[in-house]
Amino acid sequence: MAARKNQTPLNEAGIEMSWRREPVSLLGIDDRARVWDQGHILTLQRRDVLFAANDRADTLYYVRSGRLKLEMGGPGGDDTIIVGMRSACGLAGYRSIIAGERHSATATALEPTSLIGIPRKLALDIFDRNQKMANYVVRLMARQVKASNHRLWAMTHKQLRGRLADTLLLLRDTFGYAAATRDIDIELTREELAQMSNMNTANAIRTLSSFTAEGFVKPNGRKITIIDEETLRKTSETG
Repeated sequence: MAARKNQTPLNEAGIEMSWRREPVSLLGIDDRARVWDQGHILTLQRRDVLFAANDRADTLYYVRSGRLKLEMGGPGGDDTIIVGMRSACGLAGYRSIIAGERHSATATALEPTSLIGIPRKLALDIFDRNQKMANYVVRLMARQVKASNHRLWAMTHKQLRGRLADTLLLLRDTFGYAAATRDIDIELTREELAQMSNMNTANAIRTLSSFTAEGFVKPNGRKITIIDEETLRKTSETG
């Protein structure tokens, strides 16, 4: 069972809660009050585990700030694959709660992250009674299935260059650029880039070095600068 760190009842946390953005904006007044009374706030530092594969899915998590990675396989290393990311205003753990299953992936903080935990029973009751929220989660799951199918095809049919190009474009589409730069707005280790691209770390480093030598991307610490997006897209398409 993953450790719960810095967990505080939401109504005792002394925080300001914004209800303006989806999905929390879809909650009615009564449901907001129930979340406030029954929920808790949880803070994680980078590499803290929110939940581990095979943990009981007893809580729905709403990401207030920060980012999580969802990974399957061993605890890090080249046998691990990153299967998803969650960022601010995202939900984590919803599939397992709806399916009534244990978690199939491990959720780990990529940076300092603040979350609101909603008990499973309350989350399911909200989904049952709130059609807008239920529709939101259905659309979320449909997009997740589509993205997973695309990545599965890419990982099994594309060469290393195409896989890494796909990963960089996915990160750009998910997190955008850092303010006033062409840096993808997420910090990842080379190992994490490899885990997202279904390759070992050495191959990820060599492939990224090849992209850099060709001049269409540039490493910037744990961030990646996209210099020529069109060439990156062509590399993805021909990979």
